[in-house]
Amino acid sequence: NENPIRTLNIKNSQINSMKYIAKSASFAVAANPDVAVYEVNSDVDIPTEVYQGHTGNVTSINFDSDYRIMHTTSEDGSIKSWEIGENEETGSFKLGSAIGDAVILNGEKLITAD
Repeated sequence: NENPIRTLNIKNSQINSMKYIAKSASFAVAANPDVAVYEVNSDVDIPTEVYQGHTGNVTSINFDSDYRIMHTTSEDGSIKSWEIGENEETGSFKLGSAIGDAVILNGEKLITAD
């Protein structure tokens, strides 16, 4: 049994989803109501980036194939797209009811699940 590489302690929120970003040796954490990015090889629980804009629990994180764009879903009924490294929202789509997960196909087609 190996010990984990890193243990993350987040105060004031639960972790809803985590995704590894191989391009930058970091990982994105979906919480309430933000997404934070942390370095894998760090002992510090301070994010290197924070993506703010959802008003409810962020339920999932997905990336395009080259990790330039991150897509997030939320219990606030929205799907947001973000440019990685810029902390900038590049698009938003509102469904009106909580979204558990979504898949973006070729940047064009959207599949959602609750």
